[in-house]
Amino acid sequence: REMSACLGVNVSILYTETFFLAVFIAGLGGAIYLPATNAYSGMGFEPIVLSFAVMIIGGLGSLKGALVAASMIGLVRAFGIALMPELELAVVFLILIITLIVRPRGLFGKKFTREEK
Repeated sequence: REMSACLGVNVSILYTETFFLAVFIAGLGGAIYLPATNAYSGMGFEPIVLSFAVMIIGGLGSLKGALVAASMIGLVRAFGIALMPELELAVVFLILIITLIVRPRGLFGKKFTREEK
């Protein structure tokens, strides 16, 4: 970032252009993919909920926590699907609730002070 700015590149414009290019490519991919499959309003809900659970269990701002939580949820889901498929998501949310009760910041969450926010 700093080196590009030193070379005379307008970094904020470059970031904006890169963002719009990524959005355009994602939209184009969705437009190409949509006619080949069925779309419904709840599409993608489960991955979003699982990502939220991983983020909360692992702790906000912790990459190591996200890795541990994702591995743990993956194993719990695999065993849950094999043993009792109808309760597999309930077990994930039970782990989320227990984590929030025992460690409100997550497994590897950092304690923030007012000055750091």
